[in-house]
Amino acid sequence: MPMNPARGRLMNQYAAYALGAVKAERELRYSDAAVLWFKAMHAPCCSKNSDWAEKRNEFCAAAVKRTQGRKNARQRV
Repeated sequence: MPMNPARGRLMNQYAAYALGAVKAERELRYSDAAVLWFKAMHAPCCSKNSDWAEKRNEFCAAAVKRTQGRKNARQRV
């Protein structure tokens, strides 16, 4: 497993939100991930990171809509 480059020192706000969003996505908690990507998008960072956070936010919001009403969101379509 790769080392977390922020381990052992304070992370910036963008990194903290982005890491939380990635973890939420891996756990298929797209609603939580969308909120965290939105916060990352508005945290102080470079435009490249902000653009990436915006795209991930849109993806997660779409995933929430796709999985609404399904008993088991882990089911494959």
